[in-house]
Amino acid sequence: MSPRERTLSPAPGTGRSFGESARFHLARWVPLVGAAVVGYALFPPPAVVITAVPSAGQVADRTVVAPFSFETPKSPEEITSEGESRAFSVRPVYRYSPTAYDSALAKARSFFGNHSATVLMEAGKLAASPRPRAKRAMPKPSGVRARA
Repeated sequence: MSPRERTLSPAPGTGRSFGESARFHLARWVPLVGAAVVGYALFPPPAVVITAVPSAGQVADRTVVAPFSFETPKSPEEITSEGESRAFSVRPVYRYSPTAYDSALAKARSFFGNHSATVLMEAGKLAASPRPRAKRAMPKPSGVRARA
């Protein structure tokens, strides 16, 4: 069938009858309507939308976050006092530990200066390396010996 024949209306008497045309369209529309009915039955819309309208001056019973930003005018004294109150409410987190300080200092010196802490330690403190490299076996002249 050529494109011209498909676009032109059929000659009288050669087209489908009304019954054939109805069956053709029903075969396509019935599954669609059935799927819509099943979807509506499984996921019905809410029966009643419950929204309480608050009265003027009513205090909210939960935290309400606005979906947009807005400015609250405050004086510099209010901002300073709020900042100080927040700063005083924070408890200190850091505690001084001399052993942690010593080990951190030794590791930093080893990493940044000597690159081999085992060379600078007293003999017998740590096991010797199975294959020491020649560059690392010689301590630097300005190295600081660590004591364990």
